[in-house]
Amino acid sequence: MFAEQAAAFKEIDEAEGGEPTEFAVFNYGSLKDALRQPRALYDCFEEYMMTDKLLPHLWPGGGGGGYVINNLERLYVSMGGKRVMLEGRGWNGLKGEIATDEWMNQ
Repeated sequence: MFAEQAAAFKEIDEAEGGEPTEFAVFNYGSLKDALRQPRALYDCFEEYMMTDKLLPHLWPGGGGGGYVINNLERLYVSMGGKRVMLEGRGWNGLKGEIATDEWMNQ
């Protein structure tokens, strides 16, 4: 999924010729390449991948509408790049805005 997104933005960046996207920082490579550039990786998720790629993958069909991710606050890379954790704020239809650690445990 990440490599497909990077390839799509490489085509866009080359066609437009303007300011390149954050995917250019790691030469439009794989997620493994991007793990060495955490700020650029964060920007890729925050700006491009959260709504277009990641959320539809986690909740096919849009989920039940009970939870919504409002924003991405942090991105952690650990275990030598084997784990990437996205953290931010969400919305629970019953409780309102809640922190990631609260809704992840529900």
